[in-house]
Amino acid sequence: MMLAIPFLPSLAPREAQAAPNPIPKRYVSLWTSYDYGHPRHWYPTLQPLKQTLTKPGEAPVGYEPLKQLLGGRPGLSRVLGPSLTPHLGSLNLMRGLDFIEYIGHGWGHNFGNLAGIITNERLKALPNVPTIDHVLGRSTQVNPLAREPFLMANNGTTASYGPNGGGTIVRKAAMATTPREIYQTIFRGGAAAEFGEKVEPHPRADPLSRVLEDYKRVRGGAQISALDRTVLDNALDKLSDVQRSLATQATSGCSYKSRSLDFGTAHFDSATTLKNMADLVVAAMMCDLNRVFHFSGYISDAYYNKSSEEFHNGHSHQPLETVAGKINHEYMADIQGQFVKNFLAPLLDGMAAAIDPANGKSILYNSLVHFSIEHGTVHSFSDVPTLLAGNAGGALTSGHMIDYTNKAIFDGEFNIPAEGGWSGDPSSPNWIGFAHGLPVNRVLVTALQAMGLQRADYERTDINQWYANLTSGAIGTQNNGITSVGGYGLVGLPDPKANSQWEMYGHHRYHDYNLHYFKDPLPLPPASAA
Repeated sequence: MMLAIPFLPSLAPREAQAAPNPIPKRYVSLWTSYDYGHPRHWYPTLQPLKQTLTKPGEAPVGYEPLKQLLGGRPGLSRVLGPSLTPHLGSLNLMRGLDFIEYIGHGWGHNFGNLAGIITNERLKALPNVPTIDHVLGRSTQVNPLAREPFLMANNGTTASYGPNGGGTIVRKAAMATTPREIYQTIFRGGAAAEFGEKVEPHPRADPLSRVLEDYKRVRGGAQISALDRTVLDNALDKLSDVQRSLATQATSGCSYKSRSLDFGTAHFDSATTLKNMADLVVAAMMCDLNRVFHFSGYISDAYYNKSSEEFHNGHSHQPLETVAGKINHEYMADIQGQFVKNFLAPLLDGMAAAIDPANGKSILYNSLVHFSIEHGTVHSFSDVPTLLAGNAGGALTSGHMIDYTNKAIFDGEFNIPAEGGWSGDPSSPNWIGFAHGLPVNRVLVTALQAMGLQRADYERTDINQWYANLTSGAIGTQNNGITSVGGYGLVGLPDPKANSQWEMYGHHRYHDYNLHYFKDPLPLPPASAA
């Protein structure tokens, strides 16, 4: 017996017979520096995922619903803790996204500007490319408000690159570092219009209650089998999860003058300050004062409790030492987790509770929040964790962990970081190892297209030309015959080679990627898989 949810008129768009207004889509990029110590702190599992996506020409992609991976635990992982659990259905957690070239440290490469590197002189010589926030912010389709992306950072510098007054692409300064500066800048010190916040039941809650009643009535019938009841129980569990997520009241309208401007003395180390900043960003969305936001959350020395070592060397190069009563890489994962708990989760909470009158959906559903960190484990350019939240108005499915690593290609030369005591033995608790995956640029293509841009809106023909029309197999025979790499941002260097300690991973890594797909969005699970 198959039971489908019937069509309910109350679920139809409110302007059912009229051309709908364009749905405002907001984009938020979040970035923290330094690595995350060990992948087990980020992902709920390091085991192969149970379901598989296939695309001709590419390696299989594993995926699994986040709710299944959560099991009976309060949170997905040490970094992605219980504060994100209410939003599992809106998240995609991605593993196996790589920088093709060695990174070390830098800014902007997560969001499209590979030249923003401080540890590789050859990469620094590449042309700067505007980061995705500036591409979207300057798109009249995404941001008809014609305003610069709103840039925030705790120390005045960001991972955002865009044009200066003369058109040169430069690293952009923050517009705000505290809630009070957000208020002064984005709300013009209280001069912005305020048309009142309305509090009302979530518009999807009542119809869903009626659907649940229908399911329960059918389940209690005498004519259905035990298997039927199991199927219905599974459906009821999923619908009950949705109902619980809609139990809170929804808000609409513009209200910001009553928001807190508290930022304390050490503002970026304060949970209260970070939550107040998230609250003001949501208010800016509800007032539609900007649609593109960038937050550089620089995890600074102020967090770090190890007086004998400065922050960078004390963490990245000595991950197995004991700090503040914890193993160092666990302590650092907890610091990243504080940022998730105190800023990212309140941001998602507010966006999920705010209703967009354009389509009656939450602002989170209509938007995209992109969270990433500087690089992978101990200066690694492989397996850089990425979290997407929201559905970009229905353009993206969500609710999964997705693993893009290609288990057939194991990076022997950078399997084990050469420092810190990591092990090459997979049975060791200190083992670090990973396969190559897909270029991180493809998550940017995914975001750009989900936000409504076409390839012509972001592709540049003046970069990556050195990979076109190859016949020599110099970077792998699979990369011969490309007429145009396309995509977003730079692949890497014109002449990848191993010529120094910091660039020793160059030439052989290019053989592990198929640049024919550099222009394509990432494969994502179908909506039916959630």
